[in-house]
Amino acid sequence: MNKRSLLLIFFFTIVMFFVHNYFLSDSSSATKHENNTEETTEKVFKKHTPQSISLSSLPVVMFFDSDSESDLIGYGLKFDESFLVYQNEETPLKDSLLAKNQNDQKTLIKKASSPKGFNVPFIYTKDGTLPRLTSFFMPEASKFPVQLVEFDNQNMPKVTPAFYENQHIHFEGNASMTRAVVLAKYQSKYIPVGFYNPSDSTFLALSQAPSFSDVTTFMSYKSDTPSVTGESFYVLENDYQQVVFSNFGGSVAEINLPFKSKTNIASVVLPIGFDKIIKERYPLNAFFPIQPYFVAGSTQLQDPKRGGFHPLIRRDLENGEGKTSFITPPRLYALNLVSNEEQDLAKKVYKVTKFEKDLIQFQLVQPHRRITKTFYFVKNNDKHIPYTLRTDIKVDGDSKGLYITSGVPEVELISGSASPDIKYRYNRNQKNVVEKLKLPKNSSSVVKGISPDWISNSNGFFGLILDPTSETIPGLEAEYISGTQDPTRLSLIDAKNDLYPPEKYPGYITRLPIKPSSKTSTFTLYAGPYDQTVLKAVDKALTNEKTGYSPMFSKAQSFHGWFSFISEPFAKFLMILLNFFYSFTKSWALCIVLITIVLRLLLYPLNSWSFKSMTKMQMLAPDVERIKKRYAKDPKRVQLETMQLYKEKGANPFSGCLPMIIQMPFLIGMFDLLKSAFQLRGASFIPGWIDNLAAPDVLFSWSYPIFFFGTEFHLLPFILGAMMLLQQKITTWTSKNKKIDPEAQKQTMISGNVMTIVFTLMFYNFPSGLNIYWISSTALGILQQYMTARKLNKASSVEIV
Repeated sequence: MNKRSLLLIFFFTIVMFFVHNYFLSDSSSATKHENNTEETTEKVFKKHTPQSISLSSLPVVMFFDSDSESDLIGYGLKFDESFLVYQNEETPLKDSLLAKNQNDQKTLIKKASSPKGFNVPFIYTKDGTLPRLTSFFMPEASKFPVQLVEFDNQNMPKVTPAFYENQHIHFEGNASMTRAVVLAKYQSKYIPVGFYNPSDSTFLALSQAPSFSDVTTFMSYKSDTPSVTGESFYVLENDYQQVVFSNFGGSVAEINLPFKSKTNIASVVLPIGFDKIIKERYPLNAFFPIQPYFVAGSTQLQDPKRGGFHPLIRRDLENGEGKTSFITPPRLYALNLVSNEEQDLAKKVYKVTKFEKDLIQFQLVQPHRRITKTFYFVKNNDKHIPYTLRTDIKVDGDSKGLYITSGVPEVELISGSASPDIKYRYNRNQKNVVEKLKLPKNSSSVVKGISPDWISNSNGFFGLILDPTSETIPGLEAEYISGTQDPTRLSLIDAKNDLYPPEKYPGYITRLPIKPSSKTSTFTLYAGPYDQTVLKAVDKALTNEKTGYSPMFSKAQSFHGWFSFISEPFAKFLMILLNFFYSFTKSWALCIVLITIVLRLLLYPLNSWSFKSMTKMQMLAPDVERIKKRYAKDPKRVQLETMQLYKEKGANPFSGCLPMIIQMPFLIGMFDLLKSAFQLRGASFIPGWIDNLAAPDVLFSWSYPIFFFGTEFHLLPFILGAMMLLQQKITTWTSKNKKIDPEAQKQTMISGNVMTIVFTLMFYNFPSGLNIYWISSTALGILQQYMTARKLNKASSVEIV
């Protein structure tokens, strides 16, 4: 391999190394485990001694042959409009049966489901259509009392008390020897939660039984007894946010963003793979809010809703594969007041003094002060401003040393790494400037002497912008929060294999000081997607018509990194093209392909010149070799003669590299675009394979992580590698020229193969959108290379094809 080939490989490797690191800049580094010594209250369910209940208190039903009432088939249970009956191994169940309850009321019922095997009961209804059952996901935190209703053919059912714990049924005495429906108490009545198989002593939850999972509405179990912590939750909700307030600190415990749907077209948030995994495999963490809550105008606790939301900030975690439940400390809640002098202020219990549809007010009375916090959705022309909440804080009495918190954003993975980012906007030399704050490590970062217009705490695609709209005092703080102190929901996924170890994903919380005053301090919190269209709409809605002041939240999504001064204008240009193409294609993937075509057309002269120059260098390779042999003992003469040859033939040894360097801003601009374009998040191209253009494609997955591959197979990078290999073959095929040194062609092939391997490995965890761009660009490059080669052949009268 000659020096030029080595130089090209070295050049490309270095450039792509920098680009790769740039794209993954600000990734979270793993940290040592830190114990959270304060507020380690565990969420556990009250332990009961299991006691058998009377069979007469349960909805037991007898089943008879519909043609002969005297012919007893067996016993079962009735829940709502559904009848559950086991099939005897000897006698198949008929399509119609006669059901008789304990009051001798008779009902003719028809078969609605036919499960496989004998350990799951059949479902019968009056009309034979599948009904809707109600159940809940079993808690994993500790032993939970259940009742097993055992069915043994035509014998009278038997009720056996037991404990449920971690997908297993535990008996105080001898284990049940017959099939059983497992019941659990929910709000004073017993409802089915699963089935017990005596042959292998296994428990099958309703959510895992094919015949039942699709027809069952699952709720999150909450004990009838009051919370051991005394914490209560209250919800304000609109089309953009579900904001969950806690009486601890009178603050925000959860901010959940609804998914875009047919019934909610205002939202711009789409579900991604992690949302689906959490909902299917860790259902207790797919409830929003995570706890029962109150709404305005009702004193009745409301049940959480399953799915339909994306958690913006880190929140409580229910057990995942044996992990201990975690309760988020109130000091990490959003819009809480904290004080260095009064450590427990954040968890003080506030009283709700006003609760309306779009407003809630909390009050804390202490011997030395009274704090009143009022939260409400911000409106403009009677319409909610997207993802915007405001709070008025009035402190009567001692108001020194108080700070307001932002909350800790959840993790968003970009190319497999977290991308936390903190920025603040302030006035410098009569100009508004946005600065990026260096992320603190194992400590707090304090910026003194600056009164920020706002401070942004984001995870890449979502974030929290805290904007003081009243007079403040200088200063801002950012604190490192260990992933073990406030773990991400991703840590639940395949926890036994530490697929997403919590210590690898620390969080950050920001704080702004409250001005010591008896006057009301007002803060606006933008909590939502960092989508330019949404941010600009919010800027416009919050602009002061009298002064012309605009918060310019859209500047929170700016470009930073080694090449940001070059890439930013190119990324903005590509974003304009992206939105333009989407206006008529309605496909983000197709937009990426169209952008690729535009870039190829723009760079066609440059690429053509590069290919021509490389071809000339190959054709001159034999002459260069002859010069080296002729002046083997005089290296300086070799250099002089070689340069003279290049000059005479119009060749430049670095001409192949120059076009690549010129194209780098476009490439990095594309990286920046895919890193920041919220529109691509959750955008699907080929359902089941490419479900999210801002994340790697997933052809299939498995449970145990494998080195480099993880638990998912991404096909697009290998398609890219195949395209690059094809390009090398095309290069050889179009270069069958007697004037080109075969050794030079061989070296070119080797360098191309090395680059193919490097790119395939490098792009493995890159977003599918970027892979589609590079595959499209390579395909167009092959076409352009072929066309250029044909022109060169005609000009030199050399047959290439």
